[in-house]
Amino acid sequence: MLVGNALYWLMDIMTDDILEFDLDQQSLAVIKGPPITDDFRHASHWIVQAEDGAVGFAILTCSHLQMWQRIINFHGVATWVLWKTIDMHTIRGLPPQIDMIRIAGCIEDTDGLFLFVGHDVYMVQLNSMQSRKLFENRGYTYYHSFKSFYQPGDCSSLVLILQE
Repeated sequence: MLVGNALYWLMDIMTDDILEFDLDQQSLAVIKGPPITDDFRHASHWIVQAEDGAVGFAILTCSHLQMWQRIINFHGVATWVLWKTIDMHTIRGLPPQIDMIRIAGCIEDTDGLFLFVGHDVYMVQLNSMQSRKLFENRGYTYYHSFKSFYQPGDCSSLVLILQE
């Protein structure tokens, strides 16, 4: 995930180690994820963009989603701060019985996540606390959002040259 001037990857889905590549400095580092408790140790987790463009970390269990934010002070020291905790039963549109739930991806530049709930894939907007079922999925995969945009303008300057 691109956050600010750095790219971030989870090192392994079973750990909270994060690989950080700083695009400006052209440097590579391994950073530790947030200090998680045993309740969240084997939970689903994902790198997200937090408030103010900082790197964030989402940790999901069956009933709660913890959102962490990495803060860097003016001395350059980084610490993880619990940003918010969300009770999954308060998100409108999710089924009342949540047996199996995992993070399937995030929607970059927004407050959204893709979630597997049973065999269904949902898009969840965390600020509005609403979700929408996208489709059923029988196989396990990850999802990445894709946005496309263009600058509207005058096309009269485009010239098509045909050659014989």
